[in-house]
Amino acid sequence: MPDHEPPSPSPDALALEVRQCREALGLDADTERLEVRPLPPPAPETDAEVTAALNAFLSSLEFPEVGPDWRQAGWHELTPEEAARLLTHLLSRTLAYGDLKRELADAREGALAFLSLVGPASHLLTNSSLHTVLLPDGSLPPGGYSYSSGRLLTPATFEGGVLAVGTGRIGLLWFTDED
Repeated sequence: MPDHEPPSPSPDALALEVRQCREALGLDADTERLEVRPLPPPAPETDAEVTAALNAFLSSLEFPEVGPDWRQAGWHELTPEEAARLLTHLLSRTLAYGDLKRELADAREGALAFLSLVGPASHLLTNSSLHTVLLPDGSLPPGGYSYSSGRLLTPATFEGGVLAVGTGRIGLLWFTDED
């Protein structure tokens, strides 16, 4: 039996799913952005295909492209658990001062909702090194941490999030903050 891509949802169905996820998360439109778009088959597999899909998606959102090669442009690939941990933190705390935005359990639920919305992602990417210091529950270790971002998508002082490129969908959950 040949492998085939799952059917793509209608644009209206996907828009409804995105709107429901956005509302469930209670995103702050000024600092938190959720976008998911259909990605026509076949799913990107090579670095060049992933880069092309990312560049087209980001351009459609009026963000700068990742460049000619996402791996060389300061992006890090995450496991699903690393992505969930990073998004849990970004949903629970502000970037500039670490103020509480959501309880960790609610933030974790939101992170998993986003990852479910984008479907089985073959590539989960971030421009941030923050995922390397977070504890398993998405909280920060005691004693502070060092945070840096590679390729920036916005003019914000602080930013980070996850880009997801998967089968049938491409999306981002992005956070910005100012000090």
